[in-house]
Amino acid sequence: MESKVDYAILTNEIAQATFGMTVGEYIHHKGIKKHNNLRDHMTDLELILTMLGEATTTSLHRKRESQKFNELKKDANE
Repeated sequence: MESKVDYAILTNEIAQATFGMTVGEYIHHKGIKKHNNLRDHMTDLELILTMLGEATTTSLHRKRESQKFNELKKDANE
């Protein structure tokens, strides 16, 4: 991957697949006023689901040997 923007897009894909909302929408849903670390405002269950989404994405990436951004985005979405 090339940039922080790519990571942000993939993070949004995982959040969308996990919670049905982008990170920005989730921050708004949680009522967080500043762009503090969203994880600091998550419950244990939300953190577990987030980590499960990240671990699943990583597992798919390794299994498929995804390299291109669109392949990584597909892994994150699934």
